[in-house]
Amino acid sequence: IIVDIQQRTWIELGESHSFEGISLNNKFGRAFKIVSGPESQVYRQIADLLAALPEQNLLAANYPNPFNGTTQIEFTLRDPASVRLDIFDIRGRHINTLVDDHRDMGTYKLHWSGINRDYKAVSSGLYLYRLSIMPANGGPPSQLTRKMVLIQ
Repeated sequence: IIVDIQQRTWIELGESHSFEGISLNNKFGRAFKIVSGPESQVYRQIADLLAALPEQNLLAANYPNPFNGTTQIEFTLRDPASVRLDIFDIRGRHINTLVDDHRDMGTYKLHWSGINRDYKAVSSGLYLYRLSIMPANGGPPSQLTRKMVLIQ
């Protein structure tokens, strides 16, 4: 059985050992996993594999918060996407961009040290971090925003 990770489906090959109709025309290669073994175990392996995949996009609370020095920001992508993670001050002024890249599905951890885009330390205060997501599969874009406090 071949499991199509992005589509969260599987293909039973049976006697035939070939398949057609898989499109690879996107920014990310398709991820497949071959599952084999005794029939009683194969479907359990597939269920475990699919259950481990992220079900939604998430932007976690930074840790520590409040912070002095460095904080960790974690986000999870359900599907491959173009992502951008921006930091703003409370007045809405852009401070820095931590990510502006294509990412595969999964969980990512970043660190911010209170530095602006000119590599200068910012002052104590309330900041917002916003994750902008444009799915590679053409789904609707989304944004997730959270607050963090820097104490110098």
